[in-house]
Amino acid sequence: MLHDQNDLIACALVFNDDIEIEGKLVIVPSALRGMVDDLIEQMSMEDPVEWIELLGMRFWDSDDERAFNEELDTV
Repeated sequence: MLHDQNDLIACALVFNDDIEIEGKLVIVPSALRGMVDDLIEQMSMEDPVEWIELLGMRFWDSDDERAFNEELDTV
């Protein structure tokens, strides 16, 4: 999470379509984590940056999602 608007703009310019920005949240694929860390260090963004781990699921269709949810309920 980037708290400074200029830092958000810098990330958007450097990584273009490779990242998603929602408000102050920058969603970075794990493959780019090192490159984003390098940018943070180069631009001295260390203080206003907060890393949050996210896990996402993509389902083929609603039946797939329903089966997943049913299995999750049994665990």
